[in-house]
Amino acid sequence: MPRPLRIEYPGSWHLVQNVSAGVEPLFQDDEDRLVFMDLLGEVSEIFGIEVYAYALMDEEYAIVVFDPKGELSRAMRHLNGVYTQRYKETWDFEGPVFKSRYKSVCFDPEEYLQDMVVMVHRLPLLREVTDKPVKYEWSSHKAYIKDSERPEWLHTKAVLKPLSFLKAFALAKLTQFVEEGLDDETEEQILNARQILGPEDFIEAAQALSANSQKTHIQQIKENKKVAQSVLEYLSTAYQTEIEDIKSSRSGKTNEARNMAVYQLRKVLGLTQKEIAKVLQASSPYTVAKVLERMNTRLEEDEELFELTSQMSRELKSYIQNEKS
Repeated sequence: MPRPLRIEYPGSWHLVQNVSAGVEPLFQDDEDRLVFMDLLGEVSEIFGIEVYAYALMDEEYAIVVFDPKGELSRAMRHLNGVYTQRYKETWDFEGPVFKSRYKSVCFDPEEYLQDMVVMVHRLPLLREVTDKPVKYEWSSHKAYIKDSERPEWLHTKAVLKPLSFLKAFALAKLTQFVEEGLDDETEEQILNARQILGPEDFIEAAQALSANSQKTHIQQIKENKKVAQSVLEYLSTAYQTEIEDIKSSRSGKTNEARNMAVYQLRKVLGLTQKEIAKVLQASSPYTVAKVLERMNTRLEEDEELFELTSQMSRELKSYIQNEKS
């Protein structure tokens, strides 16, 4: 039986969860959690995903996200895929890291946004890993309350503003809701929700938007192939080399144009590692991941390279826009 299509479309809200495959914990130590948190920031930047709540337990994670561009599937493939690679490298682990593909519940934010955030903030308590949610280190509840604990990519305004125009009062109310918990009916609805949660009119509208978004996504894949070619043409001129030379990889030799292509295809177009591997005829997505990792390290250490790369990103965006118009 084919798996049901996810309810995903631009402007949708989701509760996203995944769990360990069961052989080892999903997060074995705080370094694993930090890697995952960094990746949340990465998918926020690359795919435009806005994170409104998170909780990381040993065996699972849960996040509340807003998907303005309809990129959730690609963002989650990146998040889970790259985390799996890092996990296997760190722990010399074989086999699946996650039990299955992620679970996503599309919900009506007018009805359920605050409840979803409260639910995620209470998960460490429900899983018995803390006796007080506000004390738990790896939940956004603490990040909501303390500005110093808040990652740059964590959004809070849509949750707090309806509670009070004064931030202190809004935080006090949210803290109270988390301490008291949801009523039994609402908690059961969220815990047992499958694909979509909301009133009947919301469900019908969301299903229609999702069906249309699937067609648009197929068109976007075709468009990405054309735009990727434009990126290679630009870099071919910038580095005064042939496109085929950019695609070629020689063991033991550095191909700066190829490395830049990998980075810009990710940065400017937001292509997945698998998509970049196809464009550049790389041996595997893992090869792409290693290039990105090395590039990010170099950009942190080399200010001149950082400026050059940033300039290329700006010019590429303009170049691509001109190509489309």
